[in-house]
Amino acid sequence: MGGICLEGGVVVQTFTSPPEGFDPLTADDSTLELYGLPPRPRGNAEHIKAWEALLGGPSTYIEPAFTTRKGRSHPRKPNAVLGGSSISPNWSGAVVETGRSNDLHPHPPVGSGFTMQVIGQWTVPNIRLPAGPVAYDSSFWVGVDGDNLHDLFQAGVACDVTWLVFNGNAGHIYQDVYAWWQWLPNTPVAHAITNFGVGEGAIISCILTVLSDTVGMVYFKILNGGETVTFRVTVPSGQGVLGKCVDWIAERPTVNNAYSNLANYGEITFSNCSAILTPGNNAHKRFVPSDGITVNMVNGAETLSKATILPNNDVKCDYVGPNY
Repeated sequence: MGGICLEGGVVVQTFTSPPEGFDPLTADDSTLELYGLPPRPRGNAEHIKAWEALLGGPSTYIEPAFTTRKGRSHPRKPNAVLGGSSISPNWSGAVVETGRSNDLHPHPPVGSGFTMQVIGQWTVPNIRLPAGPVAYDSSFWVGVDGDNLHDLFQAGVACDVTWLVFNGNAGHIYQDVYAWWQWLPNTPVAHAITNFGVGEGAIISCILTVLSDTVGMVYFKILNGGETVTFRVTVPSGQGVLGKCVDWIAERPTVNNAYSNLANYGEITFSNCSAILTPGNNAHKRFVPSDGITVNMVNGAETLSKATILPNNDVKCDYVGPNY
């Protein structure tokens, strides 16, 4: 178990890997905590089923290493609604409000019993190569807060592609696929996991667990490979998460404070979408995408990505333009 100090007083804690043959589905709560695994949810059978689907099966545990992605961030969504759906310059997907508010539900302290967990699964898409010497970027993630809020705790996978130019000639396509996390406003740029080998076609599961306003856990697993990373993030007091909404999002990030060109990702579907809120009084409330609204990504009058909540509560995002 180790602690990594990042900028802004943020501390990341990694954990000892479980022994060979370890089964998180049969482990007790204290053993899950020992190995930094997402706590077993209670109070809703469907959410427990989603948790088991993402933690079950063979796992190869990796102690994560991190690097800062300078100039790259995954910012909150400005508030805008058009025709009953939300529109955004950077988000496409589903957002569900939980009913928490600043006045009625202040930042929960450690040990208050408050927890919040959001789950999602998706396949890393095959990014279409660009038509010219330009960089295109996309990210796919689950998160807590961020919809017109200052705070946002999120983790996902970035898929970027650049046509590099050498001596005036476009000659090399560079693709970059990596897992990352970010906690705004405390970490102004994203942190990539350098030793977690995601790639196109990887089936990614992600579980974010908020243990208090300043402590959260990130869990990634490649379901069709078994590679697994888990770690805990602690941020300074003052700007922690409130748990006012949960998100399943396809995004164009910002690069050097400007929205990037959205990479043509084709389509992506978030499945096993579930979130559960335990306010601290042993009440458990589950949320699924159909409890919220869709978000469509726009650039002025042009739609870039359109979201649909499917009958089974999967969230499907489709790239719609521009074509290249």
